[in-house]
Amino acid sequence: MKALILKDLYVADKQMRLLIILALVFCAVPIEGSLSSLGNTYAMMVALMLPLTTVAYDERCRWDKFAAMLPYQPATIVWSKYILSFLGTLTGAVIILAGTAIRAAVSGAAPAWGEALGTTGMLLVIMVFLTDLGLPLGYRFGSEKGRIVMFVALVAAIGAGVGLTVALSSAIFVIASVPPWVLVLGLVALVVGLTALSVRLSLRFYLKRRNGEYSV
Repeated sequence: MKALILKDLYVADKQMRLLIILALVFCAVPIEGSLSSLGNTYAMMVALMLPLTTVAYDERCRWDKFAAMLPYQPATIVWSKYILSFLGTLTGAVIILAGTAIRAAVSGAAPAWGEALGTTGMLLVIMVFLTDLGLPLGYRFGSEKGRIVMFVALVAAIGAGVGLTVALSSAIFVIASVPPWVLVLGLVALVVGLTALSVRLSLRFYLKRRNGEYSV
């Protein structure tokens, strides 16, 4: 699996290096108001763009056909994309924390570590969710169609989330009374469950695409 991850890193090296530099610049520049989280969000997009970009490259050069002749299990190939995403997520978190330290050093103020960690945690969950959604769609519909379907699915999910929030607004006091560690454990369990389901779907779609059941 290490070789597969290195292959993807080499392929996406130039593009991802530019994204990382831009993300660090955006996180280091002090932006006030509603745009203050722009740099943090951009940094976490590295976690999503890295695996989806390598899926597109694999599709373009027909890597899956070549990989079928190599001693790699399909599950290993699929898992390598998720691990790549997790590495991108950690990179995004490091960029956000580094940007916080740079802003504090330039301004002379104390670093806002509490706010940075809270924002990072929220963005980590969102990016894992987007990866769990994007990779199966990429394998099922191809990189280009998959992005369109993912955008439509995101719009629908946001609409459903807003509607659910309004419907459950009366339960906000009940949720606030739940101990934080219970909420954290529930969130971790949800993320793990969604990722497990996403991997199973990605593996199924990957095998069908490699066998020619899906057209690009």
